[in-house]
Amino acid sequence: MITQTARPMTVTLLAVFLWALPSWAQPALTFEPAPTVRGLAAGARVAWVGIGRVSVDSGIEVRRYSGVEQDLDGDGVIALPLEDAVPPRSVWIAVVLESGAALAGTPEEFPNQPADLGLALSPGRSPSEVGVALERAQGLLVRPGAAPAGFAWAFAATDGSLGDAGEEGDGAVLLAADSFVPLAEAQDLEVPRSGDVAVAIDALTLSYQIQTLVASE
Repeated sequence: MITQTARPMTVTLLAVFLWALPSWAQPALTFEPAPTVRGLAAGARVAWVGIGRVSVDSGIEVRRYSGVEQDLDGDGVIALPLEDAVPPRSVWIAVVLESGAALAGTPEEFPNQPADLGLALSPGRSPSEVGVALERAQGLLVRPGAAPAGFAWAFAATDGSLGDAGEEGDGAVLLAADSFVPLAEAQDLEVPRSGDVAVAIDALTLSYQIQTLVASE
């Protein structure tokens, strides 16, 4: 009889414990209607990137967004500042600068599409560079750390031209150092390194990859 009642009690206590966890333990990206990060530690900072595809008279317009924001009022909530409405076909990714935790989201009814885009530090390159198997690579590089450390860079490059250190049209981009644009307090990026968090988004399909970079031995 004791055995039969002990198991339900354990489950109940576990449920109460999970419900009582502080909000910062489970951050989430929602739409209210602007992309909003909730459940952060007070004062946390996030680097973020968004890409949307919008129908216009001339065809499809790709809209790009990025920035760094801080929870200045300490309520654990950051609403990403947008001047326009959120494109219905868009993807949004926020990376917590202190921890490197990454959150991704898409508006209602648009599919969330994580994918393997070949995002990685390129072996055999000195200094190391970030490679991604896209013809047009856009995204973020984040170096986590508590303030005053923790920095982020936005990047964009096109296969065989702007920002592609590979300098040839081979269906992939090798991101050159000048592909990375400093955000907020960051300095120019000298070289990507192990432990950096990289985010790449395919502007055509809006699929994406989030990857902690690791140098090959």
